[in-house]
Order: sequence, then C-alpha cells, then structure tokens
Amino acid sequence: MRKSFFYIITAAAAFVLYSCGSGKDKSDYDIHESGLEYKMITENKDAKKVKQGDIVELDVKWYLEDNDSLMFDSREIGRAFKDMVRKPNYEGGTWDDALMLLHEGDSMVFRLNAIEFYNKKRGINAPKNFKETSKIRFHVKLLEIQSFQQIEEEQNLINNSNKEIEKKLLNDYLRKANINMEPTSEGMFFIPDKNHPGKGDFAKSGDSVTVHFVGYFVDGRPFANSYEKKSPFKYKLGDKSVIEGWNIGIQKMKKGSISTLIIPSDLAYGKDGDKTFNIPPFATLIFEIELIDLKK
Repeated sequence: MRKSFFYIITAAAAFVLYSCGSGKDKSDYDIHESGLEYKMITENKDAKKVKQGDIVELDVKWYLEDNDSLMFDSREIGRAFKDMVRKPNYEGGTWDDALMLLHEGDSMVFRLNAIEFYNKKRGINAPKNFKETSKIRFHVKLLEIQSFQQIEEEQNLINNSNKEIEKKLLNDYLRKANINMEPTSEGMFFIPDKNHPGKGDFAKSGDSVTVHFVGYFVDGRPFANSYEKKSPFKYKLGDKSVIEGWNIGIQKMKKGSISTLIIPSDLAYGKDGDKTFNIPPFATLIFEIELIDLKK
C-alpha cells in the first residue's frame, strides 16, 4: 500500500504562473470516457504526451469547491513538484486519468470526488469536513515529462559529480596532513598510534568492543565526541548497523590501542548521509578511536 502518491524531488524548478479560470461551472467541463470532468485551457497536441510510468513536473493548485478554499499550491513548497503517472486505481475519473490527457506545456482544470482522492489516491484519511458529494478542483500546468530512466541518469550524473568532489577534498586533506600511505584494500586509511599499540589479540568480528571516539570531517569540523559526553560506545564488532569502516578498522586494533580511521563515504554513510549526526551525503569521515575494552 502506498503511503503517499507524490515523488518529490528536491531539484530547483522555475514555476510558471498561469491562469486557468475558476472552473466552478459544471457545464464548462467535458466528460472523459473514464468519467473524469475536465476542461483544457491550453493544449499542445504536437508536444510529448504523458503515458503510464512517466514522471511529470507540475505546477498545480487545488481547491475544495464546498467553500472554494485553496488547499494546496505547488509554488509555495519551494521545490519541484513531481509525480509518477500510474494506472488508475479506481473508477469514475482519477488524478492519473487527468495527467494522461496532457502534453508538455498543456494546462487544464479537472474535478475529482474529494473523499476518493484522499482515501484512494493519496492513501490517507479525508478531512472530516468533506462531504460525500465534495469535489476538489485542480488547476494543473504540465511543465516537463521525464522517463524513470532519465531521472536515474540525472541522479547518476549528480552522484558521480559528488564522488569526484569528495575524492578531491580527501586528496587535499591527505596532502595537507602529509599522509603518504596507501589505502587499505577496502579503500580506507588506517593510521595506528605508535605510542598506544595496545596489548593482546586483535579484535575480531563477533567480539564485544567498547570504544571512545572523536569524529570530524576533512575540513576539521567535529560532529561527535564520546569523551565529552563521557559515554563510550559498546557494540558487537561486525554489526551491520555500524558503518563498515568501523568494522574494518577496529579489527586492526588491540585492547588499549588508539588509531585514526579515514573513511570514505562508500564505507560510511554514502550518498544519503546521516541526519542524526548532521552528516551530509558523500562525506569522508575521520575518527580517532580508542579501543578501551575487548571481550571475546
């Protein structure tokens, strides 16, 4: 079950102002074979037409016709409003029926049963003030049509660009810190503190380890410090809930040892980052780790 029908992509967009008329007079509408009540305002039949599976960028407003109140305006959300067009999931005229009538550049007004739109399309309970006969009037302008493949290709280009930026920042850090060593086979850097080599066996996957740590970015900004909180971190080495760079690096340590781990995003929080520690996407992380306890 879909919790939301919107795919909101946080790319910047220039929303085009337009006027579709009030659309309150039912006699103004054409009736589609699906039962949809609609009225074309501008139509570009020579332009690309929407089909199922397309991702469309829209300028859209909708009003509850009971009191003609504005319920949503895409220009107020400050980012592109996009949705994937799907097979209509109920009869009588749907949001997707309307979108599949559009070409790029088209604008239209259409009406849907308010309760059905919320319950069946949006997948949420309709507001209590809606009546069985309540209608929502949509004013829509289609700005752009993209295929899912195009979206993936664009995202891949962005990701590749961000990876290159991360690589440059890491290389700049290594140069300034005079670190000339090669990365491990996994792609991270492990720098043991020769003054604190530790004793006993190396930690192994499955061991219970307790560590103190300081975490910071390549520009020197700290984001975590267990010493300040007087709260060491304990976990089972190899646990997938912990970043892979830790699991790799700590296995190179003994009880009492201190090491610096330089962990590229591929072995940390990747392209998504982590909101808990305010870590952005594609961020290389540096940890100074003290292995204070180790239990087999």
